[in-house]
Amino acid sequence: MIVLQAPHTLIQTTTLLPDPDYEDSEALDVGIIIKNAMDGTDYTYIKSSLNRILSYSLYLKRSKQLELEAFIKAYYGEDIRLTNHKEEVWVVKIMNELIDFEILNKGERVQIVLQFHGLRLV
Repeated sequence: MIVLQAPHTLIQTTTLLPDPDYEDSEALDVGIIIKNAMDGTDYTYIKSSLNRILSYSLYLKRSKQLELEAFIKAYYGEDIRLTNHKEEVWVVKIMNELIDFEILNKGERVQIVLQFHGLRLV
């Protein structure tokens, strides 16, 4: 079960989501910067960070979809405490502002991919 709690410092709202069905991923938040010197020499810098990008693919019922939409509208851009299905605790921000819900089975279930950017606490 995925637990979203917001705001991180003084929790006022908690939303429970099911475990990811097919896909969950964790990626490094890195960037490559290429600079060109005046003499034509190329320099490459790797910008690394402790932050990670988390992605979860979920199937939700219509009622849970509405609850999640309200949560995202209320706390987009703020720090959120996320406890995932592996019992890892993260402080994250929601990356996808506009979430596309793919409707399945005559509107009874929807599929969603949530992406977060943050730092693991435990």
